[in-house]
Amino acid sequence: MLKGPMDLFRALAIARIGLGLATLFNTLEMYKTLSRVVDTTIAIPFIESLPAPTEAGVWLVTGLGAVAGLALTVGWYARPAAVLATVVSAWIFLWDQQTYSSHRTLALLLIAMLCFTACDRVWALRPRTEGRTATWAPLLMLTQLSVCYLFAGLSKVNSVFLTGRQFDHWLWLDLPAELDMALA
Repeated sequence: MLKGPMDLFRALAIARIGLGLATLFNTLEMYKTLSRVVDTTIAIPFIESLPAPTEAGVWLVTGLGAVAGLALTVGWYARPAAVLATVVSAWIFLWDQQTYSSHRTLALLLIAMLCFTACDRVWALRPRTEGRTATWAPLLMLTQLSVCYLFAGLSKVNSVFLTGRQFDHWLWLDLPAELDMALA
């Protein structure tokens, strides 16, 4: 439980670092998807009037996403980096429908909310010494994650999942059926 403003700033710094790393990984993943779109004739643009992805455009967007993710992770101009990461992710989503995934959408929403916080007050390469954080933004981030985990948990309350059989396919360990059921 958060006891004071420093606890909030530390929590926001952890969120900033995690979302910065997620931005780096998501950018690399999007690069692979968009490279396949450029190399083939299978493009599914979200908006037809946007220019089609080109090799140079994919490299530019990948570079900008990597810089934004790295800057977020280390806390160097974190708020502008969060804005850049939000714009790059939104552009990639609009560029081609094949880049959509739920984890990228969740990261995009959380990074957009991070733009309104003082996430660079602590554990930052360039810490801010003043400025306020919007109180609604961390609460909205917490609510977003809570809703995500709530529905993920509720979706697993069914007879198929609770048997534990899916762990036989997901895990490389051969566990007894009783342990699989306990894990479920």
